[in-house]
Formats: sequence, structure tokens, C-alpha cells
Amino acid sequence: MKKGYLIILILVLSAVFMSGCVSAADKNETVTEIGVAYRGHVQDYGDCPTDGTWVEDGNMLGTTGESKRIEGFWIKLTGTDQLPAGTSIRYNVHVQNQGWLASTDLNQSTDWIADGDFAGSQGKGQRVEAIQIILLGADGQQLPGYSVAYCVHGQDYGWSQGWKKDGEIAGETGQSRRLESIRIKIINEDEVITDQTPVDEHGMLSVVGTQLSDENGSAFQIKGVSTHGLSWFPEYVNANAFETMRDEWGINAVRLAMYTEEYNGYCVGDENNRALLKQQVEKGVNLATDLGLYVIIDWHILSDGNPETHQAEAIAFFDEMAEQFKDNNNVIYEICNEPNNGTTWNQIKGYAEKVIPVIKAHNQDAVIIVGTPTWSQDVDQAAADPISGYSNIMYSLHFYADTHRDGLRNKMVAAIEKGLPIFVSEYGICDSSGNGAINEAEATKWMDVLNQYGVSYIAWNLSNKNETSALIRSDCSKTGNWLESELSASGQWLVKMLGNDKDLGLGQDTDQGEADNTPPVVENPTEENDSAGKEEVVATVKMTNSWSEGNNYYYQYAITINNQNDVDINGWKIKLSFPGTITVDQNWNSTAELSDQVVWLLPVDYNRSIPSGSVINDIGCIVYSPQKMATPTVALE
Repeated sequence: MKKGYLIILILVLSAVFMSGCVSAADKNETVTEIGVAYRGHVQDYGDCPTDGTWVEDGNMLGTTGESKRIEGFWIKLTGTDQLPAGTSIRYNVHVQNQGWLASTDLNQSTDWIADGDFAGSQGKGQRVEAIQIILLGADGQQLPGYSVAYCVHGQDYGWSQGWKKDGEIAGETGQSRRLESIRIKIINEDEVITDQTPVDEHGMLSVVGTQLSDENGSAFQIKGVSTHGLSWFPEYVNANAFETMRDEWGINAVRLAMYTEEYNGYCVGDENNRALLKQQVEKGVNLATDLGLYVIIDWHILSDGNPETHQAEAIAFFDEMAEQFKDNNNVIYEICNEPNNGTTWNQIKGYAEKVIPVIKAHNQDAVIIVGTPTWSQDVDQAAADPISGYSNIMYSLHFYADTHRDGLRNKMVAAIEKGLPIFVSEYGICDSSGNGAINEAEATKWMDVLNQYGVSYIAWNLSNKNETSALIRSDCSKTGNWLESELSASGQWLVKMLGNDKDLGLGQDTDQGEADNTPPVVENPTEENDSAGKEEVVATVKMTNSWSEGNNYYYQYAITINNQNDVDINGWKIKLSFPGTITVDQNWNSTAELSDQVVWLLPVDYNRSIPSGSVINDIGCIVYSPQKMATPTVALE
């Protein structure tokens, strides 16, 4: 993200918040066909779901990433009017210190627990280690035409056993490993369940032409979510969060944003801090691998601006990561998030040509994403002089839909059509500060173009930070298994855009009321000044957002230039005069020069000329000051 922040040294405490015991996806659903419902007794939570409802039809009961044992089950059929009289569901469990409650012989399954009765233990702290489930007809034989399928998540082996059905044993005995979660569903007898993960289905990725391609040779798009800074929001790197996003949101990748300077970044802390951050990266990669997700290791430069600033540290870091994950087929390396502050493509390219061979020495097929100038916007410069000599190199473009519009989209399309493989490794649907209003119309335009050209994209950011781009509401402390009402407006848009048609969140609704992630506004955001009256080319400045952070007040401005002249103009210069001393935090679609209380905004190549009757409305800047500010006066020179 391009928003600048004060460098904050924080103590990272390893805290994983309880995501809560899983409950039914839709408590009021009317049963219209055969199904299955189930409850469980879970360590520390008791009878779950805790609101008395039942989990239904393939949804998850239990927890992951919390080391909580399931101690027993209730299982029943729904929609039984669709079944022959006398049909029952039977289940048998293996309990710690007790063994199997009944014979595992399917010919004796009539002796198993049936139809909503409890199987397991309560109040003894004993884990269920394995389970069998079967459908029986009135004759005590397996019911023809239907099967019951079930999948368990177990200690140390996760979901790796896949789906079992019709009395097969799910789980392990003799290994002292607990069951932690279960999914159960009724299927047709001849139905095959193929719940492949994204990596199972697509394997190792490569770059073919301008797009990613899977191991089968088919074009493939990554559609994922980025964490916020790993030092700031480490709690979201957990199995429940990743699994929720995979299964309920529809993502196939996560990006691990490891800041280099901000938020106790990798290059500003001590050796202990670096070790903690590497542990977080390793944890995130391993979780993603277990869940069959692609994962991007992001060297998240921001205030350092030029990747050469910490080039030695980057080389050492990627050498270690590439060695550690050389056998993974799901790891992608992003070697410089957002070069800025005047860093040239030649500087970025020189840095990349030193880091890339370090990674390739361990895995010559690794996909590597290289940042581009001006917060990863100037892909045209990379297209004019791409890196050569290596395969599977891509170039990042970042956008925020309410700030970056046709100008940046057109630049991206031109670069793609010139042959440049582009990866949108970060985007949001608000403005480039990460705050402000959501612009769904512009977001839709972006998605249409990205999908048209097969460009992969990663949404910013997985956190409950009090800003518009955060995907979780700021008043929600859950770190997984979110209800739709617990997502921010950005989060709800993302899930719908990804095509999810299921109810979200199998956990209890916490009735947190109405809230959003809009930061506190310290000035009137509709205040506007312009340069009209002097000439027929009018510049307008409007404060679109403001917020406080630390001891400073931040102000975001949108600038419009309207050429009302009957001739084109070639070159322009905007003067913003402030009532006090300010610092420029960032600017876009312009270059900025600061002189005490005045900010000069100058054109960039693609908007230097403004045709007669045309308007440029995507120029902007963010400034900050220790004092509150009114909107500046504006002059066009």
C-alpha cells in the first residue's frame, strides 16, 4: 500500500484469537431434500454450535488451528420424508482410553449409535480419534442409491485423508491424535467427491506469454488476499483464516506482506525481530501449503523507496527462503513491493538482476514478481526494457480503484499488448491511501479488464484495521470463520466479486451492530477551492479524506484540471498553498515538489497534454502536519 506511516516499533506478541466454535451456515433454511445435520462436544466450548443450532450438509463442525479436541457427536438425517421408512444414520467412534464404542465390522453396524443420539464422552476430557458413519435401510443393510461422505481434520495431518464414505474409517487409532473438525454430507451412491485444492488441481505455475499457466498448460489466474504487515497483524496468519478464505470466499492464494521498514520491519529491528518475522513467513507458507493455496512471499518496501537501500538484506533473505522452500510448488517471490520516491526502472532492474539469480539458484522454475516505479504503476517503463535471461518473471502493478482509473488501466493494457507479463499483487477499491469512499463502478471496470487479459490479482488487506481497505470490520476481533456481517464493505464486495454464492461464516453471529472501517475525519471532506476567474483552464482541489495518526493529521486531496480553452495545453503546474508547514506523504499521476508551505504538482508524461474541452480528474496527493489544516488555495501556472 502506498500510504506512508510513522515508523512504529512495536512488540509483537504471538496471540491467536479464538475464532469460535463452528455453527450452522443458515439457521432458518427449509429442508427440501435429504441431508444431514450434526453437532459436537468440543474442548473448552462445550456443546457446539453453542447457540443450539446444527451444522448441515458439508459445512465444518469444530475448529482448526486451535488444538481443540472433539469429544463426541450427535448426527441425524434431515428431509427424511424423501427416504424409505426405517432409514437411519449410524455412527461409531474411537475414544481415547475406551477404543471403539462398537465393532468396526459393517455387518454389525446396526449396533452403532443412531439418529441424533450422542457418541463419545462428556466431562472426561477424552478425545475422539476416529469415526465411521453409514446409512442403513429398514432391513439393516446399507441404503441403496445414497452414500454418506465425511472428511475429518486431525491433529498433525489436517484434512489430508480426504473424503471417506459408507463406513470407512476416518481418522487414526493408536497414534494419540485428536479429531478437530468434521464435514458430513449425503451424496448419490455413484457420486465422486473431488475436493481438490487449488494447488492439487493446478500444480506448479509458469509464465506463458503474458499470463500465468498451470502445469496442465491451461491459463490460470491467481485471485487472492494479502495480509497486512506481519509485525502488526500476525494473528491473521492462521489455518482458520486461510481455510475460511479458501472455502467460503473463493481465494486460491495468500500474500505474506513483510514490511522492510514500517511496523518494526525486517530491516530496522534487531536479530530477534528478524527471526520472528521469518517464523511468521515460514508459518504462513506452511499453512498455505497444507491447505493447497499458492503463497507469495512479499518483500514489502515502502518508505525506504528504493529497493537498493536494503539490497544486501534482501539477497540474504531470499537466499534463505528459496533454499527452504525449493521443493514447494506453490511459492511465488515478490522482491520489491512498491518502489517510489523517484526510484528509476534502471535502479529497480539492477536490483532485480542481483536478487533473481539467488532465488533461481535454488529453483530455476520459480515465479518472481518485480515491482515497477511509482508505487508499482509505471509498467510502461518495464515494458520498454524488460529483464532478460530468466523465465517466469512478472511485473507488478498496484491500483486503488477510486484513485487510479482509465489512465492506469490504459497503461497496463498497453504494456500487456507489448508483451509484458503483469501481476496485480495489490489492489483496493477505495483510494490510494487505503481510506476514503469505495468506488464499485471503477472496481468493476478494473476487474473486467483484468479478467479479459487473464491478469492475476491480490486484494489488500486481511486485517480489522480502522481503514476502508481492511477486509474485516474494525469492531470484529475474530481471526477466521467470519460471518458476512463481520466483513467490511470492502470485504463483502470482494467475496461477491469472487463469485461466492454460499452463506458466510459457520460461527455464531456476535451481533456487533452497524460499523464500518472509515477512519475518523478531522476536517470537512467536502471543502473545495478552485482557480476559476483568472483563466479558461481551471484547477480544483477538494479534500476527499482526512484522519489522525500518531501526532499528525493526514489530508488527502483530489485535483481536477478542466481545459475550457479552445486550444490544447501542453504542460501545467499546480500550486497548492497551505496555511502551515506540511510534509508530502505521497502523490499520484504527478510529480511533487515541496517548498515550505507550498506543494507544486507537475505533470508526468502521459498527462502533460490536455486537449481542448478535456478534464483530468485523477491527480492527487496526501500531506500531513502536526496541526489541523484547512483546504489549501490552488493556482494553475
